[in-house]
Amino acid sequence: MKKFSIFKFLASFLCLVFIGILPGEVLADGNETLGSPVGITVESGSRVLAAGTGLYAQPGMIDITIPFPVTIKQVLLYWQGNRNPDDTINVEGTTITGSLIGTGYYDRFCYRADITAGGFVIPGPNSLSVSGLTFDVNNGAGVLVIIDDGFNAAEIELRDGDDFAYAPLDPPYDTTIAQTFFFTPEDVGRSATLSMFFSSVSGTASSGDFRPTAIEVTVGGAKTVYNDLLDGVDGSEWDTLKLSVDIPAHADSLTVQALSVDNPGGQNGNPASFDWITAALSVPPFSGGEGCTPGYWKQKHHFDSWVNFGPNDLFSDVFGPTIKIKGGKKRRNITDPTLLQALKAKGGGINALARHTVAALLNAASPDVSYDLFVAEVIDEFNAVYPGTKQEYNSLRDFFESFNEQGCPLN
Repeated sequence: MKKFSIFKFLASFLCLVFIGILPGEVLADGNETLGSPVGITVESGSRVLAAGTGLYAQPGMIDITIPFPVTIKQVLLYWQGNRNPDDTINVEGTTITGSLIGTGYYDRFCYRADITAGGFVIPGPNSLSVSGLTFDVNNGAGVLVIIDDGFNAAEIELRDGDDFAYAPLDPPYDTTIAQTFFFTPEDVGRSATLSMFFSSVSGTASSGDFRPTAIEVTVGGAKTVYNDLLDGVDGSEWDTLKLSVDIPAHADSLTVQALSVDNPGGQNGNPASFDWITAALSVPPFSGGEGCTPGYWKQKHHFDSWVNFGPNDLFSDVFGPTIKIKGGKKRRNITDPTLLQALKAKGGGINALARHTVAALLNAASPDVSYDLFVAEVIDEFNAVYPGTKQEYNSLRDFFESFNEQGCPLN
């Protein structure tokens, strides 16, 4: 009869506890990967929005804002926990039953339900109370919302399941399986959105300490590594990660992989153990060829064309820095102007740039203008030159002006 070693037992026990599992559990024969959704049809739309909450302590709140005016095409709810599987969850007092979409290392279970018809998510701000999970460890829940602005039809692809990773373990549990998305190439660059859910990275059940991770995104032959973005940002044990990814001209695929790794340049520590639950890629088509001038946007009878922004919004609230312009009949100095005052600025330099910057912002925000730039690009371009020289201001003004004078399709 072999002798029992208390030291071996303690070493094994502490190792298991450190990665969030206990001895005596049975290894689940699960997916250990993400795949195309089974049993549902992913709706078409303009883009995907995502938000989530940790549920180690219940209830949790999922806060998500849906912009006006859009149509909500689909709302998919995900929840995940460890041991003692639970296919029901409570949303705003309603019990939702989901489908098991994946299992992972040591009895980890992930569920999905299409809750579109329930009307839980509407245009505007939403705050969903979520509770009722009875896993041994309740990690969290999140919603993916596909919206349609009636204008920009994106290529949307979704992968989901439960792919567990912890670097010290033997394959296949040491890492995740990379996911590759394919889309139609264009002759110009675009900006895509990659939305993902992760659980069990950091929180009360995961020792509470910071644990390093990395997300690798490869597109157009170039790899970008995002270190240490996961840290229970939605509350204990849950992360919603949204990345804006540049798609270069002629690229037709994107590969993403989540890694349990302590990369040089990141924060040091024992690599995190985690579950990768979703990856949703939204690639918009190229748009361009239209634009309305500052003269159009500043007219009172055209204020009904403004989308997501208002004439009285402060320039600094949108762009960040506080600028000073000349405005009014006497060309008085105006510090921290509104968007409308910036559109009416008098003179050259920062004044001319302010006019065309706001016009570019409103063109980019309008679903009825096929503009060459996105809102984020307009804001980034302005902040890249301000504060700067008059030459820099004039160069960016000319850049925006070339797009703003392509022809206005409104009214």
